[in-house]
Amino acid sequence: MATRRIQERHGSCMSASAQRLQGIQLQRNRGYGRLHCLVQIREAEFCVVINEVVNKPEDIGDTKGVDFLELKNDCEQSIDMTGWVISDEDGKEFVMGAEGCEGKHVIDANGYFVFFRESDCSFTFGFTKNDKATLKDGTGLVMDETEWSEGDADKGFSWSRIPDGSGPFQTSLPTAGVQNVAA
Repeated sequence: MATRRIQERHGSCMSASAQRLQGIQLQRNRGYGRLHCLVQIREAEFCVVINEVVNKPEDIGDTKGVDFLELKNDCEQSIDMTGWVISDEDGKEFVMGAEGCEGKHVIDANGYFVFFRESDCSFTFGFTKNDKATLKDGTGLVMDETEWSEGDADKGFSWSRIPDGSGPFQTSLPTAGVQNVAA
């Protein structure tokens, strides 16, 4: 089981952020004059991460390049992401599993899920050269985020984790739905 420590300087362990977590076991520790909450979260909650973002895609022949965001599931089980949110730095959001897209956002065990901008059941906002992508679960808990600046992933390249799912983000070649490759 994954463990996440939430520290709060004021208030109780059952703050709004802690209350949003599902399936938790709370422990209190008042050592050193601070209130600490040790929260036990199901491991699956933190298996899905942002794995790759393309914000300046190359056109391929007559096909116009589109932004995409790839998620990676490192768990041994499929995860239904209904209610999860992808957002950008400006706060534009896409909610998975919204009306008309029910059941379409399940990521396979050890698999990838790619969202192409403006395709069915995907985000419609575009990422920019200086932006941030955030992934939140259905309770609003930030599961992962990454930000980049101009030059991190120039036109035709992506901002990707190497190795997939766990490595640091770096400039790489676009590889939607397959293992990332360094540039």
